[in-house]
Amino acid sequence: MFTWLCAFVAKVAGSRRPSAQSGTASQSSLSIETLEDRTLLSAMLVDFGDAPTPYPATLAEDGARHLIVADGPTLGATVSAETDSQPDDDDGVAFLTSLVRTNESATTASLAVSVSGSAGLLDAWIDFNQDGIWDDSPGSAETIASNLALGMGENLLSFQVPAGATAGATYLRLRLSSAGSLSPLDEAADGEVEDYHISLLDGNAVGGAPVQAQLPTGGGACEIINDGGDVVLRQQGGIDLFRAPASALASLGVAGTAAPEAILLDLRADLSGMLQLTLAGGGTDAITVFGSDDVDHIVLKPFAGTINSVHYKVSLTEFGAITVHGGFEDDASLYDGKGVDTAMLAPQSASMTNTVLGVKTIAARSTAGGRDVAWLYDSPGADFFKSSSNYAVLYSALGTYQSTVTGFKIVNLNGRQGGSNLITILVSRTYQLSYSRFTIASDLAFNYTLARAQALYWMKRIALRIDPALGRARSTTELAILLRNHVYQIAMLGSSSDAWTAADAYSRYLSVLTHHEPILCQGLQFLYTDLLNAFGLRARYVSLWAADNINNHATVEVALGGRWVAMDPTYNISLIGQTGRLLSFADIRAGVPYHASLNGMLPKRKRYGKLQIIEGYPISLRTYVYRITYPPLWIGGTGN
Repeated sequence: MFTWLCAFVAKVAGSRRPSAQSGTASQSSLSIETLEDRTLLSAMLVDFGDAPTPYPATLAEDGARHLIVADGPTLGATVSAETDSQPDDDDGVAFLTSLVRTNESATTASLAVSVSGSAGLLDAWIDFNQDGIWDDSPGSAETIASNLALGMGENLLSFQVPAGATAGATYLRLRLSSAGSLSPLDEAADGEVEDYHISLLDGNAVGGAPVQAQLPTGGGACEIINDGGDVVLRQQGGIDLFRAPASALASLGVAGTAAPEAILLDLRADLSGMLQLTLAGGGTDAITVFGSDDVDHIVLKPFAGTINSVHYKVSLTEFGAITVHGGFEDDASLYDGKGVDTAMLAPQSASMTNTVLGVKTIAARSTAGGRDVAWLYDSPGADFFKSSSNYAVLYSALGTYQSTVTGFKIVNLNGRQGGSNLITILVSRTYQLSYSRFTIASDLAFNYTLARAQALYWMKRIALRIDPALGRARSTTELAILLRNHVYQIAMLGSSSDAWTAADAYSRYLSVLTHHEPILCQGLQFLYTDLLNAFGLRARYVSLWAADNINNHATVEVALGGRWVAMDPTYNISLIGQTGRLLSFADIRAGVPYHASLNGMLPKRKRYGKLQIIEGYPISLRTYVYRITYPPLWIGGTGN
């Protein structure tokens, strides 16, 4: 800001407002040249601040002002003329982040300061308590820069917003000079002053504050992490661009620049209170995301993606490459772009333009046209492949992954890891299929009924191919548990099916194995008993009455160590106490073995003794094996 001032006196009376640092009024002198007792006119260019009353800005208030000299340090690209603090022509500062205040802790915000002309020293203040004074006393939190050396071009200023700062509108003053050590008042021999109207968002407001951030120009790397409960946007080199408690934020939007950037988003720590994360790259930027311990639902498309969980929603746009590290129970969908795309799906990982890693359930979807190609790769164990008219599924017999491709013109199935790989369903298709090191399941079936000894022989052979750990059991008890794991993993609990129309035990096993058909507790009872017999263990059917004496539950007892031990292939339930009684599937919500209801059991605790529901799978060996202490409703023989 400039004005032409003509002075015919040696001094002009100074400030109405004291400097917070000096505590005394200062005077502003104009340059006067006296020669031969004559007062000569000195014409000067002077730059003023322009904050409104009550902030000191005018000459009469001893407002901050700078004499303009050639090639002196300047905020922004240019300096323009005005009259005694008017008009507003500030162009030296770009705010990179919102400013958030909380009652409990300080936060961090940042801005970019552009310098031209020559390098200089920056002094800056924010009126955080909104009292109309920029407090420059020693140790004041309102001083955000003091003698900060700035070079030509864009400079980064990261500063703290003190705890208890007042939310709402306030003002920022910046002064750039060669000498430095300036106050918010008085005259400087060179440089420039700029004032800015800013707002402090209230992090203690209901729902938190909506925060926006802009990455600095020039590209590079940055990360968004949770550090001790704070959400932190950090530039390469360890400079915090933004920091605030996660509970203080309703949303965080981060925009990239045209320069290439590499962004890390780490959601593994608790982001409780964070509702929405929106990140926009510059088109060629790369982002790597680490998902949380929650179940994440991941959708990745060319240049965009979403990651949603119970605690957050992440939206990604304008990224050239997206890589997401998920968790085992996460699910992910990858979409194609226009033209020809190639999808590569291996157990718990996949890539098609973007990449997901560590995710159990992955689907690649071809929806944008083009002759897209999909490659499906197996795991080291047994893998099953099912095809339909326009989609294909490859999954592990042990339930460790599932890869699905939909809408592709070409599907290549590769069993490079070995193991017992089966193509279980092969129906009419709209895509071209090629496969290697896979066996069509019908080649394992027999077109006649097997005698029981033959059926059990083939069951054991196939089971060992699928799960080699069965052959390494160190005891009959461990073998019984491994076989129960095997049944639990290859079968789905649900409604009855036609699986048991098969004529022999092997055909029943193959039917469940290849079709992954849902069966009830009695079907699991038959399947588990057949496998136990196939491996030389004695077993018998057991039907138990429920707590209400109405519903029945089918389970199995195995002869181990001279006694019959209950080994239920349907649910993980441990009965403790002499009066304990096993409840039926109706009481613990059949069909949902991963989520057995503990609350539903509590009302029955007093009546039926001590019960313990074991949630999750698998559980320890000790809790798997328990002695039956109640009379079964009936016992059926199996020939062993």
